[in-house]
Amino acid sequence: ADSPLNRRQRDYADKIQLSAQALRALIDDVLDFSKIEAGALQLEQAPFSLSAILRTAAAVVSAGTRNKPIETLFDVAPDIPDALIGDALRLQQILLNLTGNAVKFTAAGAIIVSVRRLSAEPGSVTLEFSVRDTGIGIPPEHLGQIFSEFAQADSSTSRKFGGAGLGLAICARLTELMGGTIDVESAVRWGSEFRVRLPLAVAAGNVIAPADEELSGLRILIVDDHPLAREVLLRTCAALSWQATAVDSATAGLDELRHSAAEGREYDLLLLDWRMPDMDGLQMLQQARMAPRVSLPLVILMVSTFELEQAAADSEDLFLDGILAKPTTPAALLDAVKRAHTGEPAVELNPAAMDRRLAGMRLLVAEDNELNQQVIEQILTRAGAEVVIVPHGLAAVDAVRHPNAHFNAVLMDIQMPVMDGYTATQVIREDLGRRDLPIIAVTAGTQIEDRKKSRDAGMAGHIVKPIDLETLLAILLKQRKDSPPEAAEASAETWPSMNANATVDLPGLDVAAALRTFGGDKEKYISLLRRFATRHGADPVEIRRLWDAHDSQSAAQRLHELCGVAGFLAVTDVARVTSAAEVAIHAGNRNTVPDLLDVLDVAMGVLLESIDQFETLSSRDEQGFRPADAPWISRLNS
Repeated sequence: ADSPLNRRQRDYADKIQLSAQALRALIDDVLDFSKIEAGALQLEQAPFSLSAILRTAAAVVSAGTRNKPIETLFDVAPDIPDALIGDALRLQQILLNLTGNAVKFTAAGAIIVSVRRLSAEPGSVTLEFSVRDTGIGIPPEHLGQIFSEFAQADSSTSRKFGGAGLGLAICARLTELMGGTIDVESAVRWGSEFRVRLPLAVAAGNVIAPADEELSGLRILIVDDHPLAREVLLRTCAALSWQATAVDSATAGLDELRHSAAEGREYDLLLLDWRMPDMDGLQMLQQARMAPRVSLPLVILMVSTFELEQAAADSEDLFLDGILAKPTTPAALLDAVKRAHTGEPAVELNPAAMDRRLAGMRLLVAEDNELNQQVIEQILTRAGAEVVIVPHGLAAVDAVRHPNAHFNAVLMDIQMPVMDGYTATQVIREDLGRRDLPIIAVTAGTQIEDRKKSRDAGMAGHIVKPIDLETLLAILLKQRKDSPPEAAEASAETWPSMNANATVDLPGLDVAAALRTFGGDKEKYISLLRRFATRHGADPVEIRRLWDAHDSQSAAQRLHELCGVAGFLAVTDVARVTSAAEVAIHAGNRNTVPDLLDVLDVAMGVLLESIDQFETLSSRDEQGFRPADAPWISRLNS
């Protein structure tokens, strides 16, 4: 049986999920650079949280520096707005590329991510994002070409550190598309600093870590041996209206606690680093609790993300008030202090039973792939619907034409044999006169033009694979005209929040999205993944054979079939690469197809291993997820 995770375990799961995404960088680079060069990359303008982007960057950096003596710091000015408007995905991509390079080229020392406000006007702000490292640096003769595609500092860089040489070129192109600038300063053996300046609209005036009136004036003692860490933490505390004092060792921390107690100026909170020379943070706590003249305040221990489990176990008898994962951000620090100050317990995620919001609905599904048929039938029947499945568009037309047929809605795949989804929709609308029947496109296409084609064909909605359960239900219930009381009364609060044991994303596999689709049924999902591996694991080899034999039409068809199944099962990287390769074939971009097929081969290999790992991790849910159980984690840092 599944057991809910506490806050500490959830933090593990979230960080590992984010770190696993770093393995997708090669795929992202190849696909995105192709889009940029073709002028096909469209930027979004949508509200986003800057603190969420920084948390993601912190999690990914922590994975890369796990086995390196590197201190990673996030230094964010106090006047930075959190609610911004722009393309969050592309901003995150820029930061992950820059921090990823810093991790790759730094063996020891520090990586500092800074955010500063350069200027502000009503409704907009210009921010500077800086990534500094103490790495190998860049020779002066190579600085001029560093933002060119396939550029590396020299040939040995590629051999030693890997990479396609596209990351910085993509950063430069994205920055330019977003109306900003990028530059670099570097010195060999001293390190590099990359600066990105971007204009962004402000959605609201709130800052990333707003001062809290209840915590204003909080007296904090910082104990950390790293001078830059102390400097950044002092600055952050000042921005939060806290009175902070910093010392450089556990011994100095004990002395300060004694002196403050003797002088009647006790601290409200101790922010304590774990790993320090001579005496670590936990040893300091043990001595402090035994010392008669030391008054211990609330204690938050700062540890590496991947040491959370060990820190929690080692400190079990020391009654910590919180554990803060490093590298930390201002928002994460504020959240940890709030929880410690209020004594808020760890939040447990309670699984809920699947409701039946589609009870009474009869749905027609047109889908040609047998595995996809099983997936979508599983989704809909679990939600209470009666499902009729047909293998192509012509069969869908016949089903709707039948005199005894009554369907509340049709889910229509787009590319099918005999008759495609667009044509079938037009026949149902025009020849059968069924303009009232909701027909929803189900497709792997995510571009704006895909949605336009669906609308032009007379479709009432458009959902992208992998299917998100809540999105699908919202679309279907919106079309429903005879919702029974029990369906109407079902609230979002009764919908399951998936057990976090199952939401750790493995490379190439979006487990969280898939389990939302399957209502948390891991056994069913694993069964379908096994079938996928058996039926499609060798597809990249066969597609390559077809391409080399100049049978591009058959190669494109196999790519389309693989993309469809991968999309339904939330096999993310395989779905993205197959879609891009299929588009490249149809567009006649023959030079890019071999590279994409190479990437597909890698993505499939990673996926097959992830399927094995997911099955292994799922079998251990009785003990709860422990990151040490996952061998693939170590490979994130290799």
